[in-house]
Amino acid sequence: MQGAIKHVKPFDGMTEVIQKLHAEGHELFIVSSNNVRNIHDFLHTHDLHTYFLEIYGSVGLFGKAPTLRKLMKQQNFEVKDCTFIGDELRDVEAAKSLKMPIIAVSWGFAKRADLKKIHPTVLVDTPAGLLERLQSL
Repeated sequence: MQGAIKHVKPFDGMTEVIQKLHAEGHELFIVSSNNVRNIHDFLHTHDLHTYFLEIYGSVGLFGKAPTLRKLMKQQNFEVKDCTFIGDELRDVEAAKSLKMPIIAVSWGFAKRADLKKIHPTVLVDTPAGLLERLQSL
């Protein structure tokens, strides 16, 4: 992944979503199974590094829920103040285990039908749909 990360592009429309959320004052974090170096490289390559407050990388062995708990504790957040956006089944499972709203996006690793089966709070198919649903939560 390290060699290929500089060739990976953001999904069409996501840069604008990130910029808009940041401009509106939302605090953005990354919780990923990818390692922090790869994430930093990707963000710097696409001039997105200034939009995220912190990156929690190499997450996954014990699931993402413990990392989400850690993030909330470190940032003094309550679940009601958070929304997790993910593209994997385990993202939905982690958020649900914490009773955190989860917006599943269908353009990532998991198939839309599989995401739908496990009932995320919201399932979206486009970055514009993501932005619309975030603003309505």
